[in-house]
Amino acid sequence: MNKIELTYKRNSANKFDFKAIQNGNLIYGKTYSPKEDENQVLMGEILVQTAQEWADKEIERNPEFKWHSFEEFKEWIGNAQLRKEASKRYDDLMFKE
Repeated sequence: MNKIELTYKRNSANKFDFKAIQNGNLIYGKTYSPKEDENQVLMGEILVQTAQEWADKEIERNPEFKWHSFEEFKEWIGNAQLRKEASKRYDDLMFKE
């Protein structure tokens, strides 16, 4: 069974490190400087949480699921449905009535 870990954590420079780790290997890593006053931190956290849940479900369905390249990962993380779900979660959290 493959293991995928997606993280978005504040670093010592007060920026956020996004990492996609597959079976202990870094597939993608980037440091972001989100604008906290525009809730970009929360937006990033929700996107990564949603993506992690999708990856976990994918592995549950197919234990051999993995990305074979950065391009595959990029296409997967850019999936319109995944982004739509993350946006809905963000909106639900931010605009509760």
